[in-house]
Amino acid sequence: MKNNLMHASYPPILRLLACVVLALSLTSCPETRVGADFGHGFAILKPEEWNGTWQILGEKNTCTLSVSDPSTGQITITEMPTVEKKEKKSEPIILRLRTSTVEKEGDEKLFFAAIQEKGGNQADLTPYLLRQNNEDILCLWMVDNDAVADGIKSGKLQGSIKENKDGLHCRLDSVPANYKACLEPQYWEWKQPIILVKKP
Repeated sequence: MKNNLMHASYPPILRLLACVVLALSLTSCPETRVGADFGHGFAILKPEEWNGTWQILGEKNTCTLSVSDPSTGQITITEMPTVEKKEKKSEPIILRLRTSTVEKEGDEKLFFAAIQEKGGNQADLTPYLLRQNNEDILCLWMVDNDAVADGIKSGKLQGSIKENKDGLHCRLDSVPANYKACLEPQYWEWKQPIILVKKP
């Protein structure tokens, strides 16, 4: 069953990034995982394009993005507390970006992204697809676990599947063939992007 990210109800922690909450708190559900090396190489970031306050389109909550390591594509995300709701401040998380294509070939603004809790396991991360439309708009897509499972079964994707009472748990291998195949929209919740807009 697909997840409606924009209309579901999530725990207070990092509500503004619903897809992040899903990845970090619902680990018993069917899921797709990758290692921190999933992607052709580190994304080289320009801090001035990323640093600042961002807001999910249609939501009140905001977060700050701060490039913590521009040479390895690492961004620290911190939730901004709201005045209306007294909630415990969330711990910052790490967004890791890697290139989706070989240098100077394809879309240089399309990245494979992975969310990691500070001090978390780098070998077991949930993948996302992130596109930097311009310096003020980011689009983030959550992986479609069912489509990935079908891709692995058909041989279009390289990886493994484990099935238990919760459903199918997929793991994608960090190989170039997967990077090219995973740019196909059917492997993502393409019609339900999370859109972040940078505040002036």
